[in-house]
Amino acid sequence: MINIRDDIKGQITADRIETRQKIAKAVALGLPLLADTNLVREGAPIGPHEVTAAWELIQAIAPVDSDNSKLHAHLYLTAKVARKIGEQLLQEQPWLYSHLNLEELEILGLLHDLGRFFTHAWLRNELIKRHLLKKLGVREDIIRKIPTVKVYTKKDPNSQEQIAQVLKDLSIEEKIIEMADLCGKRKADGGILTFDEVIHYHETSRKNYQAMTGLQRLYPSQRLLTLDVIDFSGKVYQKLYTFFDDLGVNLERIRRNIIQEETSSSLRAILLDVENILGKDTNLAIQA
Repeated sequence: MINIRDDIKGQITADRIETRQKIAKAVALGLPLLADTNLVREGAPIGPHEVTAAWELIQAIAPVDSDNSKLHAHLYLTAKVARKIGEQLLQEQPWLYSHLNLEELEILGLLHDLGRFFTHAWLRNELIKRHLLKKLGVREDIIRKIPTVKVYTKKDPNSQEQIAQVLKDLSIEEKIIEMADLCGKRKADGGILTFDEVIHYHETSRKNYQAMTGLQRLYPSQRLLTLDVIDFSGKVYQKLYTFFDDLGVNLERIRRNIIQEETSSSLRAILLDVENILGKDTNLAIQA
């Protein structure tokens, strides 16, 4: 038993050291990118310049590779869905949501899962994300608008009062990012999952999570991922879907709109010739 505990303690120590090294590198890369933006200036307006900086930050600290390409795709799609939800709210309920900043919603969508570039350990990725954003000097008012899954832990899935309270406590930005996160998931063929498909996937998410991270759970927070959390959060998501639908924001229409935009684009694929694997003639590769 002692040997097992020592082994786990050693793995946690090694993981923390590696994570600190990754974060230090990310901070060194990210600070210059954000220094001249309003992401680090309290009270300053958020605009397109800040959206570009958020994109550049992600690409700098975690360049796209075979291991993280799905996460990149999820972040960019979440940002797109978040903006479209905001646009529809401004169109349908301008008197209630005139304060919404569409560029800020995009940024929140891009940053909401930033910690997953460093770890997939449940809840630990959120802790790392918040730590990284603070190290980068990102404004606290922006960080606070990124929802956390902690609101779903230690809740009774049969309690309508608790479900209603969680819904009430979420800010409109948090509500938007929750739905954008849920509806910003791609199929293997590049399509976008419907809300019902995502909910079905969510119901089996504990099994899917174990398949991704393995059975061994090093951190205590990983043991908080129980069937009650999955059941409770799923019921909140259903309430959120109804909440937006009642405001005239139809998430299925948004999904179809994005698919239509993507299929109508003349761009079909991007060919990347890494280290002359496909061809030694650079000009030929560019033409292709």
